[in-house]
Amino acid sequence: MGKELTKNQRYEKKRKDAGLKKVTVWCPDYATDELKELMNNICEIYLEKGEFHQDLIPSMYRNIHTGVMGNKSLHDIKRKAGRLL
Repeated sequence: MGKELTKNQRYEKKRKDAGLKKVTVWCPDYATDELKELMNNICEIYLEKGEFHQDLIPSMYRNIHTGVMGNKSLHDIKRKAGRLL
């Protein structure tokens, strides 16, 4: 007879069984809450709608001062900032 799973192991198994994958992401301190919220929203939509919304990916960002949405490459951002390598 095997050992009983811990509460955390049961939670992780349930999430894996639902089609989700645990990952570690490094991000700036100021963006952690927004990143967590974004990923949580994507997971909720996926779990509610299934593979119908599998093409949903987080590819947009918003300037916190202007509210303008953007979708530029890192190359474009560095060039505009004058830091092109």
